[in-house]
Amino acid sequence: NIQDLRFVYRRQNLARGTKRECQEARLGDEWRCIFPQNLAPYVQSPLFAIQSKHDKWQLLNTVHAGPAVHFVKDRKSVERLRGAELDAVVNGNFSDADMLSRIEGFAADLSGTLHQSLVAAHSHSGAFITGCISHCNIFDPAVSKTFRLWYETHQTAAHGQYWVHSEGFPCDACCDPDTAGELVVNMTPGSVE
Repeated sequence: NIQDLRFVYRRQNLARGTKRECQEARLGDEWRCIFPQNLAPYVQSPLFAIQSKHDKWQLLNTVHAGPAVHFVKDRKSVERLRGAELDAVVNGNFSDADMLSRIEGFAADLSGTLHQSLVAAHSHSGAFITGCISHCNIFDPAVSKTFRLWYETHQTAAHGQYWVHSEGFPCDACCDPDTAGELVVNMTPGSVE
C-alpha cells in the first residue's frame, strides 16, 4: 500500500538515489520517483531496462493471480497449496478467462508504460520485456542478445529500441535456452529482423 511505500522511501533515504528534478516535479509525492516510469524522464544517460511482463511479485500482489503463478512455477509443489489455490491447480481453473485477462492486461499496461516513459522518450534507450515469470533475477537467455543489439547501435539510433517476447501467459518456452531467442520480436519503429 501507499503508506508502506512512503515509509520505505523515508526509511531507506531513497531521496538520495533519485533525481532532484523528479522530486521537485512531485512535491508531496516525491516517493513516486522510486518508480522507473516517473524517474526515466529525468535521466539523461542511455538506459536499457529489462522487465518481466509476468513479474512474479506483481502478479501475486497486484493482479492477485496466485493460482496461475503457483501452477506455472511450482508444478511439483501442489501439496503446499490450500483451498481455492489447490482447486485452481488441480482442476486447471488457473486458466479461467478472467484471470488470464487480468494477467495479460497487466502485461500490456506494463509494456505500454515502459515503452512510453523510456523507449519513446529517449532515442538512445532501450528495453527488453521478457515473458519469463520472474522478479529481480531474470534468467532469460534472450537478455544478453537484446542488450548486445542495443549496445552496438544505441548511439546512432533514431528511436529507442524495444524487444518483447511474443508469447502470452504462461510462456515456458520464453525461459528455455533453446527457444527463448526465437520468440523475441523487435518492436522498434522501422526495424527489420
